[in-house]
Amino acid sequence: MRIGTFLAGLVLIIIGLIIFLANIGYGSWTFVEQLYRFWPVLLILIGISIFWGGVMPRWLGILLIIALSGGIVVLAIQNPTSSFDLSQGQRETTLVVDRSRYEGVTSGEVEMKFGGGKVLLDSETEQLVEGLFRGAAGAATSVDRYNNEIKIFIRQAEGIWYPQRHFINDWKVHLSPNLPWKITMDAGAAEGDLDFTDLEIQQLNAKLGAGDFRFKFGNNGEYGEVKMQAGASNVRVEVDGETGIRIRVKGALANTNLDELGWPIVDNYYVSPGYEEALSRIDLDLEVAVGNFEVDVLSPQGIQL
Repeated sequence: MRIGTFLAGLVLIIIGLIIFLANIGYGSWTFVEQLYRFWPVLLILIGISIFWGGVMPRWLGILLIIALSGGIVVLAIQNPTSSFDLSQGQRETTLVVDRSRYEGVTSGEVEMKFGGGKVLLDSETEQLVEGLFRGAAGAATSVDRYNNEIKIFIRQAEGIWYPQRHFINDWKVHLSPNLPWKITMDAGAAEGDLDFTDLEIQQLNAKLGAGDFRFKFGNNGEYGEVKMQAGASNVRVEVDGETGIRIRVKGALANTNLDELGWPIVDNYYVSPGYEEALSRIDLDLEVAVGNFEVDVLSPQGIQL
């Protein structure tokens, strides 16, 4: 076996082994640092090949591969992946869309892609948009203006690899209550606290992975369309008693309280009392693979009715 062929095969085996170990939860910075210290082994292997006249016996190559692979596995097991510590080495990025810089804007659109962790959204800002993003990769953001509409893209920063795979993201996004919004959200395994109270919602499209998500609605403008696609998720919707809401569910729910509400069913929608007369109305379509879905109707004081 020629040394070039052996080294090329060895490098591919090592790379594949490291990626596999990271995917099953092993490998940290300590693991990478210790692995890096073994690079002189390559010089030893080249020296052995020179001793054998540039050709390495196949049996020796197999033994070396087994020995090196076993050593990598041992190092990885001794240095398992831990959750990313937000107090050490975290990235923190911010977003401020200043109202004074975008005079004449009459509507807004937000597209947010969130890998996993915790995400909070509300209307507590005097700017058009404010955001604080903490985690291993932070967030990449962009702001564009199309005539009188402002469009904001927020996504997890790409191109950054961390041996500590199971890091935590903590995102906080605040939208102005003085604009009507179209919102698209793509969230993976996450915990979401999404308070749309006092936000005028024209459209909300949410694609949810596994996790726990709370949506709160109230005073959302004359009419809004909400569409949710959820995996194995727990979804709770809170709506104030003055907001009319219609809900249609497709898919397999393990648990729901929709029937307990006693709402009439019209055209496959559960319709809240006073829907037609409400000054603020929402149509919610939920498509769920398997999960739990609950609806709470709250008084203006936040007490469940």
